[in-house]
Amino acid sequence: MIQAYAAAGADEIQIVAQGQSYSALRSFDFEGVRKAEQLCNEAGIALSVEMDRLFFSDETREADEWMRFLSNVCCRISFMDPGLARLAKQMHCLNEMIYTPLTLLTSDHDAAWWMAQGLYAVSVSPLLTKEETMRIVSKIPSMEVSVFGHQIMSVSRRPLLSDYAHTYHTEQMQNRKNLYLIEETRDQKMPIYESKLGTVIYTDYVLHSFAEMKAFADAGADRFMMDSVFVSDACTLDALKGYSAVLHGADAQKEEEKFSLKHPDLLVSEGYYGKETVR
Repeated sequence: MIQAYAAAGADEIQIVAQGQSYSALRSFDFEGVRKAEQLCNEAGIALSVEMDRLFFSDETREADEWMRFLSNVCCRISFMDPGLARLAKQMHCLNEMIYTPLTLLTSDHDAAWWMAQGLYAVSVSPLLTKEETMRIVSKIPSMEVSVFGHQIMSVSRRPLLSDYAHTYHTEQMQNRKNLYLIEETRDQKMPIYESKLGTVIYTDYVLHSFAEMKAFADAGADRFMMDSVFVSDACTLDALKGYSAVLHGADAQKEEEKFSLKHPDLLVSEGYYGKETVR
């Protein structure tokens, strides 16, 4: 699929290091990362490896092993735990690190501090309005904006699905990729996934940003992140093609309509772009 994504307009592919992510439905061991590096080189695009989790004191050896391995791979490293930045500095790869703290990066002051540490990029919280996002990316270079996919609503270290299965004597639910929640106040399904690290609940909608792409780019955003978790490759590729076309001058509304016609059953939303942040 790497070749297909490159042909659709991607200039970087992000994969997940095995056991190093709360939310990954698929991950790669050392050998798999090396293979992905080779395929990305052949496709002429960059590789980034995701380690979006927090590490406890008894897990530092595992984090150290992965960081030492990745420091010798031609890739960028997307991370959540600030401790990994310290390891990266020791391993002389801090300039390849991308800070992705989910919802925590909400101001240009935070972004400026992290970029001053020598990072490659910082990811803006997806829970901001369009104007708030533009204000941050216009002030700080090398900012990443999430523009597509189910957004994470909740992360818990607790094995919520396993506890449910134990309480109600159902089949095991850990590592199941086809489970959803429906709240009493909602009609739509929210994907839920449990790994050995904990449980993640996603939005019932898929964020899309056709109308915002050009404005974000003009404001100074350097990176656009698309998440394919619980979304088919075909759907993600169509969105990627549409976004790429918009960035090259195509009409955003027409590209959005084209996408909607191909995927009429997909629940999409502009998320928090038009919702004032509670302060």
